[in-house]
Amino acid sequence: AWTKNIIMFEDEPFEDVIQTLESWYGVDINFEEHMLNNHSYTFKVKTESLREVLDLISVITPIRYEIDGEIVNIKYK
Repeated sequence: AWTKNIIMFEDEPFEDVIQTLESWYGVDINFEEHMLNNHSYTFKVKTESLREVLDLISVITPIRYEIDGEIVNIKYK
């Protein structure tokens, strides 16, 4: 999938998704520690922006986020 510029998550824990998104979009993502090990995700990213991906995650998990340049802060709603 990487060779076709696609990220695929298959039952991936929140922490792994965040680490991959940090590398893919070149940002630092901060989140509340208690969010670890609470959720897993299965989805595919092709041409979506970081904002679109975070919007998708917010549909699955009640989060809010702020993007400030290369820093992203994620919190539970």
